[in-house]
Amino acid sequence: MARQGQKLTDELKEQIRAHLVLTDNLRETARKFGVSPNTVRNIKLERPDEFAQLRTDKKQELIDKLWDNIVEAQELGFQMIAEAKKGKRDIPLGQISTYLGTLYDKRALMMGESTNNTQIKVTLEGELDTWAN
Repeated sequence: MARQGQKLTDELKEQIRAHLVLTDNLRETARKFGVSPNTVRNIKLERPDEFAQLRTDKKQELIDKLWDNIVEAQELGFQMIAEAKKGKRDIPLGQISTYLGTLYDKRALMMGESTNNTQIKVTLEGELDTWAN
């Protein structure tokens, strides 16, 4: 931790940068390392391109790990459904529905599509005056 007026070590600056990459929260980082939010902001602004690249790299690393986990969950889901089809496993319909819905939503998010169902389509057959009775 640095005291007011004390020059920060390169090591402490790197720790602050690393924490900012994870949180992007100036105040939280300042509290954690015992420096002012202005000091943290100045460290962030020293090498803004490098900071942006670190955040981008960290974000991509997380996306890659999440994708691997989704693939593993999908494989497990396929295996469980195959076992259920053979009568070796009982899977409640609600769990299958949740599984499929989650995979659908993840795919939609990756494709930049909305996951909200904002459209309702109703088809009425027959004469409309029968609804009034």
